[in-house]
Parts: sequence; C-alpha cells; structure tokens
Amino acid sequence: MPVPCAVPQERCADFRQLEASYSAEEAVAEAKRCLQCDLRLLMAQPELPPERWAEFNVSNVNEVPAVEGVFILADPNKKPIAIKGAANIQAGLLEQLDSSTEARFFLWEEDRMYTKRESELIQQHLKQYGELPGGGDDELDNLF
Repeated sequence: MPVPCAVPQERCADFRQLEASYSAEEAVAEAKRCLQCDLRLLMAQPELPPERWAEFNVSNVNEVPAVEGVFILADPNKKPIAIKGAANIQAGLLEQLDSSTEARFFLWEEDRMYTKRESELIQQHLKQYGELPGGGDDELDNLF
C-alpha cells in the first residue's frame, strides 16, 4: 500500500508535510501482509553484540594493551570482585592472574585518568550491590 503523499502541485505552494502516515487500520493491514510473506523464513538471525566479558586466562590477558586504564575481575557469575586502576592494564591483570583464584572473567577499559575512573566504577558498584567489590574485604575499606 503506497504511503499517502501530497500531489506535486500542492508541494510547491507551502511547507506542509509531503508524506502522511498510515492510519491505525492501514498499518495493521500492512503488518499482517508482511508477516504472511514466506521470505521471513529466509531472513538471517540478527548478529548479537560481542560478549563484553573475557575469560580470565593468559592468552586473553596477553591481548590487552599495556596502557593506562581500569580492569574489573568477576566471579563465575560475572559479579565484580575487584576493580583496579593501573598504569599498565596488562601488567596489572597478569599480576592478578598469578594471585587471584576466584576471578573467572574480566573487563578492561583504557583511561589515562585511571584513578578517577576506578573511583567512578567503585561508586557504581556500591550503588548497584550495596557493598564494595569482593564484599569489601580488602584495602578499599579504609577509603569509605
């Protein structure tokens, strides 16, 4: 069904809208017609955005650049257990890889003002979970 349009002679006379929209009934009729088409069966599934969390292992950590930023370590349920700012994200993650037994996933974010970003992420975590990352059993307890 064509979209209702103003005739060419009227288009030159003023600044009214050129194309109108379907009425509710027309829109429902068009949608029903479209849903009856067998081409819908040939349409590919949409691509989902990539998973943000990466598995916390040496090969994934080695892909992280050695730049300033913040990383988040998470447990198997992807609940953050540590939020750290570092002058070298890769080195910080490798250090945590050697010492952390709970972490299964990680996120990282490049940010030259990593201490500020670390503080923002901790505040977001406090707002969402009501506790510090990891339950608050670390050196951050004295800050709050």
